[in-house]
Amino acid sequence: MKQNIRYQTLTKSCTIFEQYYQPQYYTVIANLDCNFEEFLGKALTTNLVTFPNVWIILGDINIAKNEKYYIPLNSLFIFPKIQQNETELITIYRINKNFTEFNEQTIGTWSGNCQLLANFSILRTRINFKGALFRASYVLTHNSTMKHFTDYREKHLDNFTKINYILFSFIADLLNATHIRRIVNTWGWENENDKGVIRFSPGMFQELVYDYADVSGTVAFSSPFRLRYFKFIFAPLKDFAIRFVFRAPPLAYYTNLFVLPFDTMIAIMCQMEFYHEPKSASGKIATFVTLITFTFIYTAFSARIVLLLQSNTNQIDDLNSLYNTNFDFGVEDQVYHKHYFSHPTDRTIEYWRKRVNDNKIKTATGGKFYSAEKGIVMMRDSYFAFGLEQTVASYLIDKSFSSNEKCSLLFVENIYKAFVPYLLMPKNSTYLEFVLVSFRRLTETGLFNGEYRRCFNQKPRCKGKESIFLSVGLIEVYFPFAVFGCGIFMSLALMLLEIFAHNYLKVRCCL
Repeated sequence: MKQNIRYQTLTKSCTIFEQYYQPQYYTVIANLDCNFEEFLGKALTTNLVTFPNVWIILGDINIAKNEKYYIPLNSLFIFPKIQQNETELITIYRINKNFTEFNEQTIGTWSGNCQLLANFSILRTRINFKGALFRASYVLTHNSTMKHFTDYREKHLDNFTKINYILFSFIADLLNATHIRRIVNTWGWENENDKGVIRFSPGMFQELVYDYADVSGTVAFSSPFRLRYFKFIFAPLKDFAIRFVFRAPPLAYYTNLFVLPFDTMIAIMCQMEFYHEPKSASGKIATFVTLITFTFIYTAFSARIVLLLQSNTNQIDDLNSLYNTNFDFGVEDQVYHKHYFSHPTDRTIEYWRKRVNDNKIKTATGGKFYSAEKGIVMMRDSYFAFGLEQTVASYLIDKSFSSNEKCSLLFVENIYKAFVPYLLMPKNSTYLEFVLVSFRRLTETGLFNGEYRRCFNQKPRCKGKESIFLSVGLIEVYFPFAVFGCGIFMSLALMLLEIFAHNYLKVRCCL
């Protein structure tokens, strides 16, 4: 079978290292005595050293060990070692740059026409990191989180971080690594200068870019800028959603309760009296049945009115209808909320970001940003729409809301586009595939799902309203009072008309 084979001799003028190689099956043959250190240094800036690319190194393996060449964990460098009757195929690697010890493995042998390659897999045979540091950068916005990483308390504080700390502790055990937590107080935002160079402000992203951390311990949103530097690896927040939560107003605020149960004419007929007394037996029976029927209808009408007085409207079902209400607005006091509400980005719907921020959130003193606890209390006690992450709202609502109050809650979309935040790692990280496989193992074994249920509350459900005493205000009985007022007005108007007509006729008769 004909194959296309490309080859190039490596010289000082060679341009082979000036391109980024996608993971493919390249084979590189190099000699330790021919500028190996220089070529290896250039290759490390590309993806050429990453498995499944294979490097066959000619020369004494001990030279590579003594020179402390950095041969990454996720690479396959094969050193043929000639014995008496066969050639051993030996691979060596270092767990990371700071780990000077080499790990050595024999992956196969070759002799004449007989060759034997072991069932070799980097991701299966190199999972012992021998205590090497596994550094995760965590964003903490509350100091108390340091005391509650693993006890499932205060679930509304830094919940994006706590579950990942537990998962990375599992992964460190799987890889026999030392879990190191690096704490920062913000993600750090990217800024692009006039020359197109991106700089990250201090925070989690900067720690990853400058190799202070191996993986993010807090989820982040993906963006075209970040894709240049990071690989988004896993989404631990299955139910992530940023919503406006609010207490739905009573149904009487949006519609006339007294015309909902029945036709208006039926409600009037239910209160009519019969002034004519029938004489025949059949007439009396018909009258009796009619009165009983309308009595039941009127009773049902009244009961329906009582039920509707306890109902809440469902007409506020999107951001547009919520925006057009007289509700006050507020947002959870988080770094990312302040950034995305005040800056146009590809993560938000710009039309709504600008309208909501300019007219509902922004104030002369900064903005309506409240702690999650305070915002939920304001939402419970008044007509107030509070924007926060849904699992945070669920936890606080379960703690402080009664069953009746839960039944009146509504969630609508926020200014954010639909997306899922991910954990991320540097694109050139040698740990990348090992962490991905470890997350897959946590998912398949159920450890991830178990921790997720412990760390997050489900969206509150209405389990039926309890019997409560309900006060009725002027809004609820506006329609009957309006009818009564119209009747009084018409009566007064007719009375004045009669008086005027009477006086007019009296004067006319006197003339």
